[in-house]
Amino acid sequence: RASTRDTDSTVRWEAAQLLHSTRDPEADAVLFDMLVQDSASAIRKNIVSLLARRKDPAVTPHLIRALSDTSADVRLAVLDALAESGDLTSADAISGALHDSEETVRLKAIQTLNALQSRRDESVRAAQADHEQKMREWEEKVRQQQQAQEAAKKK
Repeated sequence: RASTRDTDSTVRWEAAQLLHSTRDPEADAVLFDMLVQDSASAIRKNIVSLLARRKDPAVTPHLIRALSDTSADVRLAVLDALAESGDLTSADAISGALHDSEETVRLKAIQTLNALQSRRDESVRAAQADHEQKMREWEEKVRQQQQAQEAAKKK
């Protein structure tokens, strides 16, 4: 963990990767600190990518915090990570990036919101299709029961 504070950015990055891969219980806290405190924007950007790979909702608040990073590259990486996560709880924070000083960040914020909306729409469509299928199955069972009752009455 001490290597994550080394003066050499290459050493810090290698230490961050090692922490991430070992699943050290305290690794998250160190990585979250590096995300906001490391002096090298390239490392902060790379940590965003490391954290995004985890697909863990607990990472989202830390990514959201990084939307205020001084580096546009880090903010862009955060927006990519949030789009990939599909976590709709990040939509308000992403909307804030629509007012970013960098045009590329504003554009990426719009693209990210579009991606989240598309995922949401896809999820809703899938739920509707599942519901409709279950309704058809239920209606078929009811129809079969009615036919069985009618057949029993005729006997």
